[in-house]
Amino acid sequence: SLYAKFQPQINQDKYTIVDFFGAWKAPCKEIAPVFEELAENADETKMAFYAVETKEPGELVKELGIRSLPSLMIFRSGLKMDILVSSSPEKLTASHRTVADLSKYAY
Repeated sequence: SLYAKFQPQINQDKYTIVDFFGAWKAPCKEIAPVFEELAENADETKMAFYAVETKEPGELVKELGIRSLPSLMIFRSGLKMDILVSSSPEKLTASHRTVADLSKYAY
């Protein structure tokens, strides 16, 4: 299943931020460059970034309870730590700062 294939990414012992997006949605297009910039500048030993295009409600969307796009989920060791729904670039940047601060103390 797609959810089973997704497990290795979210089960990492570092913060994993996943952007579930719809390419046709304006809010998704608005945060995409910010998400990409944060991913490029992140410490890869403590943070991982993934973007998952969501064209229709599928198994992964249902399993994770995604109800709106964009939805950004933060995982660590398989646990959902936070979710940002219909996020703005400002909220994404603020959330990234929080995760980056927390990752300084990651073991």
